[in-house]
Amino acid sequence: MSPLLDDLTLPETLMAFLHTDDGQVRQSVRPVHLTAAAELGELALDGHVDIEDDGSVTLLESEHAPSRPWVEVALAELSEHPTTVERWVRGRRDAVQVQQRAALERGVLSKDRGRFLGFIGYDRHLVAPQLREDLLGDLEAPGAEEVPRAAALAALLTTPAMRRALRFDGDRVERLTALASTAEDAVDPGPMFRTMDYAIATAVAGVVLGGSGD
Repeated sequence: MSPLLDDLTLPETLMAFLHTDDGQVRQSVRPVHLTAAAELGELALDGHVDIEDDGSVTLLESEHAPSRPWVEVALAELSEHPTTVERWVRGRRDAVQVQQRAALERGVLSKDRGRFLGFIGYDRHLVAPQLREDLLGDLEAPGAEEVPRAAALAALLTTPAMRRALRFDGDRVERLTALASTAEDAVDPGPMFRTMDYAIATAVAGVVLGGSGD
């Protein structure tokens, strides 16, 4: 397995799939909510937060220092303003922009300017196709089920809207769905999986209930 899943955060890996080949965000997948869910999963993965039965987000004493500037900012905000999963997912309106900047710094994305109708400029965030394939290769490699970040990314990629947008074939969907369900067989799935389940369900609810795209 390549070091990509170790070197990149969960939302950074999501950015590789959240953008189309022409550098645009996939608006049909509820991108802001999905990215916010990935952020919360990353905080849980590093042991910074856990989720209570009522959906409240609890800060934990983690042995890991904040891995990114946005993590440090988020933890400071959570210490002053306790929240719930739902408020986090629906309130992180700048989540995509925050993670685009992080992904640019890590080389996941590159930025250039496109032109609409030949003269209206707009930003494009481009992903190297090989990076997507490398990440998918990591998700399908032997031992991926033992890597929590792999299972979390698989869960993000197999939401109904993402499956439709990415147009994975049936075999790949089956493999990723099996990886995403790794936690279901665990006696104690741990904070990261509890957080991801709750956060993704909240993010997807906007689509299921017919909410407008972000």
